[in-house]
Amino acid sequence: MKKNLNNISLFSLIKFSFKILFFEKTFLIFILLANFFSLAVSIVFSLVSSGQMMNQLFDFYVIIFVNVFIFLLIIRILSFFFVRKLDDKTIFITLSNHISRSKFFWAEYITIMITILISVFFAFIIFNVMYFFVNGFEITSFVLKKTSIFLAYSILAIVSLTNFIIFLILFLGSQPMLIISTLLMSLSFIANIPAKLIWTSNETTKITPTNNMITNVKDMYEAFDLQKNTNNGTIKYKYLSKAINNYLTDYSGTHSSITKYLSDTSTDSKMFAELYNNFWKSELDVIDENLDSQVITYTGNIFKAPKAANNKNKWSQVQATANIHLQSKFKSKEKIQEMIDSESIDNDKKLILNDFLNLCTELEEKLINMKKQQATVFENYLYLSSDNNYKSTVTAIIESKEEVVELTKEDVVSMYRYAVDDSYSPPTSNETLTFSRDQDKIDGKLTAMIDSNFYQPMLYTARILEKYFSKYTAIFYSATELGLQNDSELLKFQKVSNTLKVINPINPFYGTWSFYTKYSGFYNDDIWFEPYNDSYINSKKQENMFLPYVLYSLDMDSSNKVAKDTYNKYFDPSYFISLILFIGVVLMFLSIYRFRKLDIS
Repeated sequence: MKKNLNNISLFSLIKFSFKILFFEKTFLIFILLANFFSLAVSIVFSLVSSGQMMNQLFDFYVIIFVNVFIFLLIIRILSFFFVRKLDDKTIFITLSNHISRSKFFWAEYITIMITILISVFFAFIIFNVMYFFVNGFEITSFVLKKTSIFLAYSILAIVSLTNFIIFLILFLGSQPMLIISTLLMSLSFIANIPAKLIWTSNETTKITPTNNMITNVKDMYEAFDLQKNTNNGTIKYKYLSKAINNYLTDYSGTHSSITKYLSDTSTDSKMFAELYNNFWKSELDVIDENLDSQVITYTGNIFKAPKAANNKNKWSQVQATANIHLQSKFKSKEKIQEMIDSESIDNDKKLILNDFLNLCTELEEKLINMKKQQATVFENYLYLSSDNNYKSTVTAIIESKEEVVELTKEDVVSMYRYAVDDSYSPPTSNETLTFSRDQDKIDGKLTAMIDSNFYQPMLYTARILEKYFSKYTAIFYSATELGLQNDSELLKFQKVSNTLKVINPINPFYGTWSFYTKYSGFYNDDIWFEPYNDSYINSKKQENMFLPYVLYSLDMDSSNKVAKDTYNKYFDPSYFISLILFIGVVLMFLSIYRFRKLDIS
């Protein structure tokens, strides 16, 4: 009998262990529940259209699946093999007294691992397969990345946790193991919340650059997060974003006045001209030039006289004809599409232009009446012809005499805004040109002229994009080129930051879960500015309150200038995971040693 037992193979022991394990119906029920949970969530996940919602749903699923189902399954199955079957008088005692204890241990260990990993691999497969079939036999890189990191993280967590709990059972006993395991499972949901609350309360702390720009910790970090996301391509419209960001963060050469623009983005025409000529025209070629000879004509009743008119009160309700000559303007969407389809421009520029066009389409969909909502930016990129042969004028018969008055930029802006925005009132003093709305309501000719000649969706898109980036690139410029004031608020921020530098690395839940969040990431196409705000982005809106995320510090030199790549200055959770795995291996060999010496007769 002893000889036969010694000849029992490892595979036979594993096969026998599975038979014993699945004879217990509670295991089958528990595994089926875990798999049903994965199936149900995968269906919802595949049907959700919002990338942000997909990311948040999957992260919640991972928290519950790992912290509840996997945790309980590990405790249950380890208790079954290393507590229950060692305490009662079963065939396990006979086997363990006649075969190698190490072989017996490895047979149970492999059985345990296979049993637990079945549910993890099922979850990985079902999420990908379900998404593939529900979404037209396509699967995105986002889904593959999230599920792959989930699979890798789950395997690491299962191996580490299993080794730790086996160690507790063999060295401390089942009751201490249950107490410690219950405590760990409870802490897994809340252990990261205190640090997050500390950081959230710190976000309103004022940080003042040496140019006295008023900002706070939240906006400062958003500015550097924007640089990180833009440089890494983890943002919506990544090609266009990188192009405009590279321009706004280049403070030399032809961009010399960009630093002034970043300090004051209000109405300096020279700064707008630089962006218009050096970026939109020279770099992207989205400006139509040499339009001087083309005339835009409209005839209608005057509501307010042009700026240069004499006897302004005599112009009221007089029929007049405006002849307007533009020097240049943004190309239409159709022309930009032709550029994208052509073979005359390089691939990189095509990608940027495609983003530009897609952003314009999105803004037109989200901003119900973009030409009204964004009418104030029309003047920034309005350039009338400066050629003496093509002056913009308005002609009217005043007291039986023809009068021709040269139009100013203010006249054209006033005419445009009064036509597209019914809430706009022209100035009562220093009048500028406007045409009657009443006539336009009857014949619609003014609106038609505006839409075909002055309404430039790409112009609005360009200015909106500039405003999006200007706030955060201004903060980035101030922090990295000028430095921060060494005041009490900065010291307060640094104190909190240094505290979290100590707390986070020694928190095992931070180290393990931040590995998952760092490498699984967010849905990049939903990292973008809020369309109804001049310049606001929340790169953290996909975060889960129960999960930690890597936190970098503002790395400053002796002049309090922040390093441009400060977003790379963080504790890499990969080191912690490596340490956990190393400790897990040590605990496993200690457990094997203890198991070999254990008296279970």
